[in-house]
Formats: sequence, structure tokens, C-alpha cells
Amino acid sequence: MRWRSGWAVLLCMMALALFEGGKGPALAEGLTAQDIAREVMSPACPGRLLIDCTSGEADQLRELIRQKIAQGQTKEQILNFLVEVYGVTILASPPKSGFYWAAWTLPFLALLYGALVLLVVLRIWARRKAQAEAGAGGAGAGEMLSPTAQQDPYWERMEKELKDFEY
Repeated sequence: MRWRSGWAVLLCMMALALFEGGKGPALAEGLTAQDIAREVMSPACPGRLLIDCTSGEADQLRELIRQKIAQGQTKEQILNFLVEVYGVTILASPPKSGFYWAAWTLPFLALLYGALVLLVVLRIWARRKAQAEAGAGGAGAGEMLSPTAQQDPYWERMEKELKDFEY
């Protein structure tokens, strides 16, 4: 019963993440230049958000955003304009479509796949070791090997050499 409630919570969280909980018209009504500046990288200050950059060029870009808001443009329209002028690299987070989505999700999927492969390999190794220990039961090295290895013509010679070898 405990695992069912865990799955229910997980499904609810996934549904909330998909619907993004009401970021539609309510955000557009109170849209400010700061809202957009938090989602845009500064062309004047590499690696910094527009809201954090103190250069004159960043001030001009923030003023341009204020003008576009005053003209009644939506957040999406302003972001699309900035992408047309500066390219996709101006966005603080990549678009959730096409190549950009794949470029951000594939590394995580590769890590997950690698972890699963590692888990499978470790289980196989552990199973083989347990089988070898169970099959050995104090037997010598010759008894642990397969019969085909014991029938090999060089096998007897190797065992004789090992017995004659002084440690």
C-alpha cells in the first residue's frame, strides 16, 4: 500500500510539471522588464543574466524591453524578437523543442542508461562469483575449470609444471 501512495504522488508531480500551474494570462497582465530580464542573457556581460548586468548596453536593452511592454507586446513576442535579433543564445534556458531539447536531455538519459548497464554488469559479476564459490566447495583449481579445459593436452603439462615450480 505504501508504494501505491508513492506512485500517486509521483504522478501528481509529473502532471503539475506538464501543465506548469497557471503561467498564462495572469503573468502577462503584470509583466515587467525584470520578468523578461531574468530569462535573458546579457549580450554585454557574457555568462550573466540581463537583470544582473550593469553595463550601458544592458540598460539600453532593458529600456527596449520596457518600451515593448508599453506597446502591449506579450512575453513570448518580446522573447521571439530578442531571439531574432541576438539568436537563441540570448535565452537563459534553451527552448523545449527540437535539437535544444535533445541536447539538454540526452546527456541525462545517457547517464541513466550507463547506470543501468553498470547495475546489470555488477549483478552478473556477483552472480558468477557466487556460483563459482558455491561450486568450488574447497575444490582445487583443476576441479573448478570446465571439463573441456581439463581434457586439453596442454592442461596436464601445465599442472605438472605448476607442481614442480618452487614458490
